[in-house]
This record gives sequence, structure tokens and C-alpha cells, in this order.
Amino acid sequence: MSIEQVRRVYKYTLQRTEKQTISLPAHGHLLKIAMQDGNLCIWWQFTEGHGVQDFNFLTVGTGHAIPENMSVSYIDSVFDGPFVWHIYIVDTLESIIKKRFG
Repeated sequence: MSIEQVRRVYKYTLQRTEKQTISLPAHGHLLKIAMQDGNLCIWWQFTEGHGVQDFNFLTVGTGHAIPENMSVSYIDSVFDGPFVWHIYIVDTLESIIKKRFG
């Protein structure tokens, strides 16, 4: 008997703070970051049944410093009235190794 794996998309709200950790379903990926109703939101697609994983996000305003001692990957920039937020995900050890060694 075959068990069908269900894919879903959920929306999560990011705070307008420099660093934050969000628990998201594991084995998923980011579809979109955008403002909705005054909130900074992400849409995350995942397959059910793989638990959750913590992801660290960095949100930086235009002209603000990006910490040099932090390995990050750029995701997208979002317009918020007169502000533009640049969103990064903080690299895990696994992703750093993949970047450096393939």
C-alpha cells in the first residue's frame, strides 16, 4: 500500500528585528517573502511528516551593516513603505561545507 505524502504551503510572520529564529517544517523551502497587511511574511512549502527545524534569519535595512563574522545567504529584498529590508538566512554548518567543498 502506498502512502501519499502531502505537500503544503504555510505563511509565517517575520519580525522587523535583526536576528530571529523560526521553527519551520523540515524538508521544506522558501517560496516567497513579501509584505502583507503591514507584516513581513514568508511562505514555506514542505512535505508533511518530517518534523520541524530551526532556521535563523537576519533582516537588515538599507545602509545597515551586515555582521562580518556571520555566514549568510541572501534571500530577497522587501519594500515596506519608505524602508527596504534585505533578508538573509544564516548558514548552517552543513550549508557552509557545501558552499566551500561542493
